[in-house]
Parts: sequence; structure tokens; C-alpha cells
Amino acid sequence: MRFEPNRRHIVAGGLAASLTPLLSAPASAALELACDPRPRPATAKPERAVSLRRLSEALKQGKPARLEGFTRLDGFICDKENQDIVLWGLSERNQPELQLADLVVALRAAHGRYYEKRDGVTYIVQPLISIDPNLDAYRELDKIAVRDPARKTKHARVCANPQTVRVEGMPRNSRVAKVLVDADYRMKMVSQGSLTLPISSPFPGTFTVRLREWRDRIERGLDRGPGHKTRYWFEPGRFSYQYSEEADTVFLDTAQVVLRDEDQRENTNIASGKVDPISRAFACAWTARMEDVYRAEPIWRDMHNIFRLFAVSRIIADRKAFQQVAFAQDMLLDRYELPVVPVPNSLPGLGRWEEFNKRERRVSTLYVNRVCGGVSVGFTKPIDTVDVAAETPSSGRTVIAARPPELTAVSWAVTPGVLKGIFERPRPKSPAMPVAPSAPDVGRPKPPGSLKDLFKT
Repeated sequence: MRFEPNRRHIVAGGLAASLTPLLSAPASAALELACDPRPRPATAKPERAVSLRRLSEALKQGKPARLEGFTRLDGFICDKENQDIVLWGLSERNQPELQLADLVVALRAAHGRYYEKRDGVTYIVQPLISIDPNLDAYRELDKIAVRDPARKTKHARVCANPQTVRVEGMPRNSRVAKVLVDADYRMKMVSQGSLTLPISSPFPGTFTVRLREWRDRIERGLDRGPGHKTRYWFEPGRFSYQYSEEADTVFLDTAQVVLRDEDQRENTNIASGKVDPISRAFACAWTARMEDVYRAEPIWRDMHNIFRLFAVSRIIADRKAFQQVAFAQDMLLDRYELPVVPVPNSLPGLGRWEEFNKRERRVSTLYVNRVCGGVSVGFTKPIDTVDVAAETPSSGRTVIAARPPELTAVSWAVTPGVLKGIFERPRPKSPAMPVAPSAPDVGRPKPPGSLKDLFKT
């Protein structure tokens, strides 16, 4: 068994022509350190719980099953007495319900269900999406003459050439893949300035800033600067969880998604290792306003929830939670048939074209800004464990205490004060459930040992 090599050098991101000299190493390092705001850890506050055992049983019986009232996943409890994994989190007003299919994809990815064999070697396929540019398009764009009367039309045609949508490490036609592709494409539209995020005091796209600087340089008689390309991609920033051994409870207390940027070599998808200040400022501004972005449009909240699902699923796998409680995992990990959500094979490239005529000496200068690329999404840092706060074990006990006595409900509300009198009554226990293990793991690759391994790109 082998793991996929680091894919960052072959997964392209948002590509844009630049007019700004590259930062020196010290300046680049300073921006790197200042970019990520440290997120404030959340406090455990369970409002809704879901029994994976009851969910799995409903699916086996052909009954409708959903994560009823569940809008954000915060953690899970290993309920050994009932051979169950109980998910818990929030039930927020006016927020969409989490989708069962998204959870199943995350669980299967974490447990190594997405792999392939090449030349007799089994590879774990890392979950990612990418919108890959056709490098020939860059060469065609470079051939368009400034004095060509049809230059703008030609540029629009070439840059709009279809770009391949690549999905790996998850079912292609799944809702997870569709959400991540849509989020990536929309982010590129914001970077180009063709779309403005509906947040208070929105930050500008890179196109607006570059165009302003480009015109200023020309007016001052300066060279317009070296061109370069930048790719952008979402990835987890700081993720951490608390584990209470006393209550067998895991709480994902920090879940930060950030926007990254990196220059690429001319007309390639190869990273240059350099940083452009305008690209970095855009990525940092987005990261700093990420909470505002989540509230602005459903797509960004959806993307964040998917990161959370993959993170908690990874922790379930790392802690061998299914094995701890002898949970019958075959339905969720192998037998449940995911609904089909079509993902396009390609998307049109994004690009903008601006001309600036300087009247002195009849000089006409052309500025072209292109986004003919894609992005990968994934974890590049392992999840950390942190000290347990007092709320975490009490949250676990509260979730179990709130469970309906008949133990048939798939989901239930968790209300404050439910612990009152908990020690005066016996804890509900369901009948023993025969364990139906999933398909034998003989020949099946083991999942990566951490989030970093699973999502390395």
C-alpha cells in the first residue's frame, strides 16, 4: 500500500497576471505570519443529537433517514452500552439541515474506502477537487497582438475555453464534490471582481487593485512590472478537539478554514515558491473575514460544514470509535447508495481584459488579467488535541441523558437542565445488537493516520 505523492505542484489554482514586483524574503515572511487570525475556541453547547445506530437501522429497513434538525456537527460520544456513536451539535434557526450523504462520504473517506490500484500497488486517493486549466490556452493568449482589432473578442473566446473539473478521493457525482467545486469557482469570480461578497465593507478583488496599480505605474513612466500567476485554494487552518475520557466525548472546539495563495511559474501549473503582495492581501482579507463570509451566502456555510464533517469523521477513524463500541458499520461505510448529484466535466475559464490609452506619444497599453485555473481543498495540518474544558464531559452526559427512554429515535433535542436527576434514574440501555461487520478488510488499504495524511495535496 502506498499513499499518493504530494499533489500541490500539479493542482492548479486561480491564475492571474500581475504587475507587482515580488516581495523580498523578509517581507514575504512577515505577511505569512500576519495572515491567519487565531480563531477563538468554541464552547461546547449541544442542542441536537443523532444516533448513528438508529440511523443505520432505518437505512437497512428502507425507511427515510435524515439528520433531522441538525445544522452543525460539533462532536460525538462513544456509547458503549448501546453499541452506538452519538453525534451532537447545533440546531440553529434558519440554517439548512446537514445532509446524510455528505456525512457518509466523509466517513468513507476517513476509513479508506476511496482507493485505486495501479500496477499492482494500492493507493489511498486523497479527497480533493480541482479545476485544471488547459496550458495551451496561455500560449494562445500570449500570441494575441496588442494592435489586433479583434483582440478583446479573441481573448474572451480563448480564456473561456472549458477547463477540466477533477474530483478525487470521493464519488464524482456527489453533493460534497458539487459544493466544493461551486465554492471554488465562486471564489475565483470574487478574485476577478466580477462578483462582490455581500458583506459589510467588502474587500476588493485582485483585479481592481492590480488595475489601479498598473495605471499608476504607466502614468509615472514606469515599467508595468513582471507578470506572474497566482493560485488560490481553501484549506483548514487551525483545527483542534477536546476528548473527555470520563464521558467518552469528543468536541471539535476549533475549525478554521483559510484561503491560501501561491505564485506559479509562467505558463505552468508548477509552484514558484514566491509570494505576490496583492494576492496575499486578498487571501488574508478573505481569511480574516471568513466568519462574515459564512453568514453572507449559503455556499460558504455549506463548505465550512463539509470541512467539519471530514474533520470529525477523521477523528472517529483515528480513535477507532466504531470498533470501541462494536458498531455495525457496514451500512454507512459500504452498503448505503449515495444519491447522484451531477458535477460538470468542465467549467468555462474566467478572465478579464482592460485597455489603457496613454495619450502622450500615442502610446496604447494593454492590461490582461486571467483566471484560467482551479483549486484543491484539503487538510494540510493534523488535528491537535487540547486540554478538556469543564463543559465537554458535562455535554456528553447531557446528550445521553436527553435521549428518549424508548431509544428508537434517530435524533433528539438536547435541552438545558436535563442532567437534573440523572443520577437518580437508570441510564437507558437498548437490547444487544448483533454486530454486522463491513466487508472484510483483506486487501483493503488502511486509512491515513491523520487529517494531514488524508488531505495532503
